[in-house]
Formats: sequence, C-alpha cells, structure tokens
Amino acid sequence: MTEEILYKRRSSIACLIDALELMNNNIATILRKCWPYMLATALLTAVILTAMIDIYAEKPLMINAIVLTVASVAAIVASALFYGKIIAILSGNAFISTAKRIALFLLLLIVLIVIFVTIQYGTGYALAMVAVKHFSILKHINIIVLGVSLMLSVFFVVATVLLVYAGMKYFYGNTSLNRIHKEYKTGMHYFFFIFGTLLLLAFVVAIIATIVGLPITILIQAAINSTASIMIGDPNDLPGNFTILTFASTSVVAIVYSLLTIWELLVVRYIYGSIEKRIEMKKIHTADDN
Repeated sequence: MTEEILYKRRSSIACLIDALELMNNNIATILRKCWPYMLATALLTAVILTAMIDIYAEKPLMINAIVLTVASVAAIVASALFYGKIIAILSGNAFISTAKRIALFLLLLIVLIVIFVTIQYGTGYALAMVAVKHFSILKHINIIVLGVSLMLSVFFVVATVLLVYAGMKYFYGNTSLNRIHKEYKTGMHYFFFIFGTLLLLAFVVAIIATIVGLPITILIQAAINSTASIMIGDPNDLPGNFTILTFASTSVVAIVYSLLTIWELLVVRYIYGSIEKRIEMKKIHTADDN
C-alpha cells in the first residue's frame, strides 16, 4: 500500500478526490488480497437481484423468497469479510476482528431499517384508522400520510448519516459497541460536514450507478411488460433462459458496483479521519486558550 495520511483535515471534495487517488494507487493490492470476498459479495448480490427480477416476472414466489432470504444472510457475511479485509489492510488491525465489527454494525443497521419501515407502515395504518372515524380528515389523508412519511424519512436519514463517524471509528477498533452512542453524539457536531460529503458522494455514485445499472433496468422492465402481457391473456414472451441471462448480467453489474463500494468505503474512511483531526485541533486550541 502507498503511504497516506488518514488523520488530516479535509474538505468534502478532498475526501472524494483523495479516496479515489488512494484506490487508484492501490487497486492491484486491494484486488489481490480481497478478490475472493469481493467476488462472493458480487455473486450473492447478483443472486438477490435475479430473484427479485424473477418475482417481477411471475416466477415461483416461494422459491424466490427462500433464495432471497438465504442469499441476503450470506451477502451480509460476505460484505463484512470484504469490507473488513479492506479496513484491515489499511489499518493494520486483525482481519477477523474487523470483519466481526462490520458484521455487527451491518446487523444493527438492518435492525434500524426494519424498525423504520415498521414505524412507517404502522403510522400510515394508524392515520387511516383515525381518518375512517373522522371524515373531516379523510379528504386530507393522502397529504397527511405523505407529510408524516417525509418527516420520518428525514429523521431516519439524519440518524443514519450520524452513524458514519461512529461506525468507522468502531471498525478501526477505537471504540466499543457499548460506547458507540457517545461517538454518535460527537458526530452530531460535524453533521453538516458528513451530510455534505455523503450528498456529494451520492450524486456522483448515482450518475455512475444509473449508467452501469442500465442492463438491470432493462431486465426489470422486460419482466414487468411480460407480466402485464400475461395478465391480459397474451403468452409469456420472455426467453426460457431469462433467469440465466439475468444472473449473468447482474453478476457483471454487481462486480462493477463492488469496485464502486471500495471507493465509497474509502471516502467514509476519510470523513472519519478528517473529523478525528478536527477534534484533535480543537483540543489543542482549547488547551492553548487555557
């Protein structure tokens, strides 16, 4: 790996540029040491995408549901190993312990997503029940549900953004899961820096993902059109090897996405390093003032 300075005050743009430079300078090393985990993550992602597209194409629901469940669990493990290996290479920490931290963090994030979705649906159902009993509210129910859903979504995004600093510090072994709430509070002081950097990252990634993901978009549209044709009595116009073609296409796309996630991980890593440097500089200034 080339030498680099992690703990350095960086702007949002500098985090993206330095992460891309670090990736470009070390991509051969990263791929050589991480390719089994990267390939496993990509293939499992392809299986998940293929099962989802098959559902659109009215393929057996139960089989696809089982495939989705098993592949999703396996993908969490593979992702933890993949990202854990990258962090271990860069930090010098033990690979297995780093992968365990990332796996636990991913599970925590999944739990938060499940809670959020449950609250979203529960709130919508509760508002619908209230509207049935109060007809004056019924005519405005769509606007009310949309407003509440938007507020909950903003709250979830803010809560997730603040996990970036705490999560990366946890990955590096510089804090424990029991103390992660304290790091979460520290991240609040740098919310706009974290959010601005992630927003810029998301903009760039969205452009790349739209172009790279075009084959998946075409496959989904083909599956939907086929289902619509079947519903009106027309024959299924999808080829017999549609699932194989889907898996092959999504595998290539998933591999490209895996390369993209390496860059995303390095950007988040530089966000963490920049905040740590800012905290250090703040402590120095405070000590000088005293």
